[in-house]
Amino acid sequence: MLYNEEERIKRDNTKWTLVQGVLAPLQFVVFLISLGFVFNYLLYGTYENAASISVVVKTAILCLIMVTGSIWEKLINCLGFPINL
Repeated sequence: MLYNEEERIKRDNTKWTLVQGVLAPLQFVVFLISLGFVFNYLLYGTYENAASISVVVKTAILCLIMVTGSIWEKLINCLGFPINL
């Protein structure tokens, strides 16, 4: 069990739950688009710039997910609740 009942309630009541819920599918969509550009470049040698930019965007979104996720976990486990970030 990842969260006890109190932590789950805290987790579900923070705005960071929504942020994570939006960023995770967005990151997956960006990953799929990036994968298409990279495969296209590897197979046909086209869209090199698009492939490069898509990898950077994908990495930036992943970093954003990690930062917001750490804030989310800190609110639940370390600093107590409520904290307005």
